[in-house]
Amino acid sequence: MPIFELTGKKSHKTRNEIMFKFKSRSNTNALLLCTDLASRGLDFEEIDYVIQYDLAENIDTYIHRVGRTARFCSSGKSIIFIDKSFEMKYIN
Repeated sequence: MPIFELTGKKSHKTRNEIMFKFKSRSNTNALLLCTDLASRGLDFEEIDYVIQYDLAENIDTYIHRVGRTARFCSSGKSIIFIDKSFEMKYIN
């Protein structure tokens, strides 16, 4: 399975190349590892899952993250892993 990494530390040109390669996969599974850079303004068709390893800073960011799976009348799933140490941060 191809794995792509998309972060703000990469040059704009490199990010565009990665997005093109990820988008152009034809009927193949692929994994895109990314920061919140991909949570807004980027449309990827046929995303089945968004897996989050940290909490979003606010509800709007969370909605935009998981919204990557619901593009173009499709549906998808979102999974979030929350460490117990995060509990106190958001309760207080």
